[in-house]
Amino acid sequence: HHRVDAAQVGNDEAFEALTLVKGDLSHDRRRRIAAVVDASAPIHFPRRRNAVVHTHSMYATAWAQAGRDIPIYGTTHADHFTGPIPCTSPMADDMISGDYEFQTGWQIIRHLKEKHLRSEEIEMILVGNHAPFTWGKNAAKALYNSAVLESIAQMAILTEQINPNAPLLKEALIKKHFERKHGPDAYYGQ
Repeated sequence: HHRVDAAQVGNDEAFEALTLVKGDLSHDRRRRIAAVVDASAPIHFPRRRNAVVHTHSMYATAWAQAGRDIPIYGTTHADHFTGPIPCTSPMADDMISGDYEFQTGWQIIRHLKEKHLRSEEIEMILVGNHAPFTWGKNAAKALYNSAVLESIAQMAILTEQINPNAPLLKEALIKKHFERKHGPDAYYGQ
């Protein structure tokens, strides 16, 4: 069993999509996570990206604990993003001792800004020494992104175990897989 925290800005019905997931979803915890989303939504998360899921899934958490971006080795990864899944640096001590949940949200926002990424183009991140966070237009999409991230993380670990010198995915395959799902002439998986 993995703990899952989720929030949808201004909507308690977000948790209907989580009925398939066993987790610690106490009322107080939901309110604290929602505050992180509410605080960042007007600045960096457009309203259509109004749900966040936070897990401690095994493989994605292992990458976060290692402090590593997840390299783009395969087409499943390219279906969702054209670069590595980013991992923030570990939080500073003053952030940890302050309003921890709120500061975690700002850690994510700052990292996306530093990497020149928009929340619309990547809906997942690893927080260094912590665990993964995903988001989407609703709780179901944010939860879907968590499942995708866990699969990508597991495949990347296995790839490196099988071949420690595995090459990154070819640019032509990255472009093809991403654009056929997200490009202007998208035709696959719609």
